[in-house]
Amino acid sequence: DDGAPPPPPPASAVERPCAALLSGEWPRQWLKYVGSITSLHDGLKQQKNMAMLFHSSLTEDLRLWVEGAENNDAGMARTGARRATAKLETLKRECAKLASMETEANQKITDFATQVADALQQWRNSGRAAILEEIRSAREEPGAEAEGAAAAKAEAAPAEVGLSMDELNVEDVGEILQIVSRQAAQRAGEFASMASLEVAGTSSLVVRGVSLVPDA
Repeated sequence: DDGAPPPPPPASAVERPCAALLSGEWPRQWLKYVGSITSLHDGLKQQKNMAMLFHSSLTEDLRLWVEGAENNDAGMARTGARRATAKLETLKRECAKLASMETEANQKITDFATQVADALQQWRNSGRAAILEEIRSAREEPGAEAEGAAAAKAEAAPAEVGLSMDELNVEDVGEILQIVSRQAAQRAGEFASMASLEVAGTSSLVVRGVSLVPDA
């Protein structure tokens, strides 16, 4: 009957530890995260360059205002002040975009880092041991007699015992998860530094200019 519900999945498929990791579901999600994070990184870099451009222009206009006021050149001072006011509004908009992009990027990298950390924790708690047990159980199945004989021979000589290729691959999974988790945490710090601007010089010019305004 085409309308009949599909049979339930085997219990082993439901209960298998780290199923989302081993099925490739999480790695596929991580690839999407990485693509999105890379795009945000490039966009954030471009937006910071734009904000720095307007910030530099604002600084020049503020300097024009201050120098005009200090030299009693009212025309120069008015021109600098008028330009600086317009540039300040533009810079505020560009910085708002920069802050918004930083928030989005931080959320993405945080989500990514959290998922990888969760996967690593699950792997350490139960996944690694469960997969190793599956490998050892498979060796004991009747169809694996040849492999079982070779394994038994290896076990009979303790001095020569080593991990099989499958077991080495299992150990590699934990190492890879640890590296990815560490790199994700490091990348989060990079985004925070990218969205910052140095404004000490600009603030100093504003203070100088205000001090020259009568009754300020």
